[in-house]
Amino acid sequence: MMSWMYFVLPYIQDGSEDLTFHYWALFDGHAGSGAAVMASRLLHHHIALHLQEVTEILCTPNLLPPTCLDEEPVNHLLSATSHRALSRAASLRGAAGAPGSPSTPPTRFFTEKKVSQESLVIGAIENAFKDMDMQIEKEKASFNISGGCTALMVACLQGKLYVGNAGDSRAIIIRAGEVYPMSAEFTPESERQRLQFL
Repeated sequence: MMSWMYFVLPYIQDGSEDLTFHYWALFDGHAGSGAAVMASRLLHHHIALHLQEVTEILCTPNLLPPTCLDEEPVNHLLSATSHRALSRAASLRGAAGAPGSPSTPPTRFFTEKKVSQESLVIGAIENAFKDMDMQIEKEKASFNISGGCTALMVACLQGKLYVGNAGDSRAIIIRAGEVYPMSAEFTPESERQRLQFL
C-alpha cells in the first residue's frame, strides 16, 4: 500500500510563508491488512500534528534554536557507577551531602545544548511513529484484531529529505548506479544486536 501527499502547515506571522512538505509512504501488512490501511490513512496526520508544534521555529530562520539542559556529572574523573557507589557509601555513613542526609546536596551543573532544526523534524517524525504505534495497539485491543505492518516514509521539507521506517523495510537511493542506504530495517535479530551493543 503506497501513499503520497502534499501538505501545507499554516503559519501566519508578519506575512511569512507556510511550511510545505511532501510525504511518500509505503506500508506492508503482516497477518492482515488492517494495520497497514490504518497507518496509510493516519501516519501523515500524526507527522503534520507534531511538525505544527515546531513550525514557528522552522519558519523563522533568524530565531535562535531552542536549548535543552543536560546534567553534567559532578566529578568528570569518576565514572557514573563509581560516583553512585561513593554516594551510596556516604549515604550509609550519613555523610553531609549524601543522598538521604539532612544537609543540602552538592550543586549540580548543567550544560546547554542547542537543538538544530533537523533534530526538531526528526523528533516530530519519531513521535508521530510512536503515536501511530499506540493508536494501532489500542484499535487492535478494542476490536480483537491481530497483525501489524511495516512502515517506510520519506518527507521532503525545506530542501532536506527525512526517512523513517518501522519493521523490516528499508529505503535506498540509487544515483549513477551506486546504492546509498537511507534507513535500516528493524528485525528481531537487528534489534537484539542493537540492544546487546547498548
